[in-house]
Amino acid sequence: MAASTILRLQTIVSRELDASTPTVLTVSSIHAGDAENIIPASATLKLNLRTLDASLRTQALGAIERVLAAEARASDAPAPPTITPTSTFPFTVNDGAATATLEAAFGAHFEPGEHGYATDAPRLSGSEDFGVLASAVRRPSSFWIYGGTDPGAWDEAERKGSVREDVPINHSAWFAPAVMPTLRVAVDAYAIAALAWLAKGEGK
Repeated sequence: MAASTILRLQTIVSRELDASTPTVLTVSSIHAGDAENIIPASATLKLNLRTLDASLRTQALGAIERVLAAEARASDAPAPPTITPTSTFPFTVNDGAATATLEAAFGAHFEPGEHGYATDAPRLSGSEDFGVLASAVRRPSSFWIYGGTDPGAWDEAERKGSVREDVPINHSAWFAPAVMPTLRVAVDAYAIAALAWLAKGEGK
C-alpha cells in the first residue's frame, strides 16, 4: 500500500499541475516495520511539497489528500490515513519598491559581470522562513542571495560539466564556502542595505 501510494503521488506534479510553474513533491522518508518476515501494521511516509504559487499549493495539497485516501481504500486498509502537518513556511515574495531600492544601492557598490552583481537570479524553491520576519510586523522585505564558491573552482566545474558533483550546496556535508570574498561581500551587502534607508532618514 505504501509503495502504491508513493507511485501515485508522483503523478500529481506530472499529470495534474500547471507544468509552467515549478512544483516539487518528494516522499523523503519511509518507515514500515523492521523484520523481513512480518507484514507491518502501519507505514509512515514523510512528504515535502514546494510550490511557487499559492493556488497550485492548494491544488496539490488537495490531490495529496485524495491520493492517500484512495490508495488506503483500494488496499482495504482498516482505517483511513492520518495526515499530520509538520513544518510549513510562507511564500517569500520580494516587495517591488524595497527590491528596487536595494538594486540601486547594490548596483552602485558591487562590480557587475560574470562573477559580480546580477539582478536576474532565478526563482528558488528552497524552504525559507525569511518571509515570517516581515509579515509578522507587516513590513516590506526583499530576499537576496550571494555565492560562496571560488570563481576558479566554479569555472573549472562548468568546463568539466560537473557543477552538481563538484560544487557542494549549503546543505551538503562538504559545503565549505571560500571565506574571502564571501565574508566581505556579505558584510558589505548588509551594511549597504541598511544605509540605503537609514542614511536618507527614511528608516521604517
